[in-house]
Amino acid sequence: MNGNTELLDFTAQNAQMGALSLSKLLKLCPDEPFATHMREQQQGYDHLEQKARLLLERHGKEEKGLSVGEKLRTYLMVDFQTLNDRSPSHLAGMLLIGSSMGIVQARQKLSQYPHAEKEIRSLLEELCTFEEKNVERLKTFL
Repeated sequence: MNGNTELLDFTAQNAQMGALSLSKLLKLCPDEPFATHMREQQQGYDHLEQKARLLLERHGKEEKGLSVGEKLRTYLMVDFQTLNDRSPSHLAGMLLIGSSMGIVQARQKLSQYPHAEKEIRSLLEELCTFEEKNVERLKTFL
């Protein structure tokens, strides 16, 4: 198995999780410079998810997407972690942890499937680069 579908599903789900988390956090953030950054990051995730979806369709597959349970767990986790602190610094830390986890998981997937199609591996590399840039930009809000 070359892992094409698994890599594309991972990319789409990662991007969907990022966009979902940002959507929830944007409602809690009154700080406009940070909110602007979050909207830009959300647009990046939406773009990556769309590219993954198109590649899945080209391969005759449908996007798996996040389950209802995964979405609910994300909402509850965001609610719990922002119960006492909604400062830009705290929200940036939360996003930084999420992006870092995404980088690690994506690199592991790339190692797991070295023979996946070049275009699909490139999309996952694009996700890694995007997340690495997010980490650097988020550090300025800590």
